[in-house]
Amino acid sequence: MRYKIILAAFFLFPEIVFAGAANASLECAAKSKKSAIKLSGIIPVAFEDFQILLKNANGVIDVTDKNGTISVISDFGRGVFTVAVTLKDTRDLSLYAIPSTVKSSMRTYPKRARFDALLNAPEPSHTGDPHGTDSWIRDELLTCTYEYNP
Repeated sequence: MRYKIILAAFFLFPEIVFAGAANASLECAAKSKKSAIKLSGIIPVAFEDFQILLKNANGVIDVTDKNGTISVISDFGRGVFTVAVTLKDTRDLSLYAIPSTVKSSMRTYPKRARFDALLNAPEPSHTGDPHGTDSWIRDELLTCTYEYNP
């Protein structure tokens, strides 16, 4: 009987069953005033839909679940946050928090976290060989804000 009630609730009130199953927003900007790198997007908490925009003064890379795969590891209480994206053209983007800089509200999913992070990613404005040595951003220091609003 209990399973019938749960099943009925699923079909009658899907927004209640999936409450809290939303994505999170991530906003990052270069810590150095000399750099124009910005990373922003919607990253998965419960679902695999995502979109990440990586921008600099001369270009944009738009990554979604249609042209890449994403893995997110987070334990803000321990200072852990990593985003790893593999594009279909085999280039990778990785962002990882520097543990000592992570500040967050302590909840199942923090409503907000701030941290410094290192970014390794394709250069958005690069037009040549995507695997050339000048086509990469390496260890760019960013300041990030993560927000989860179920």
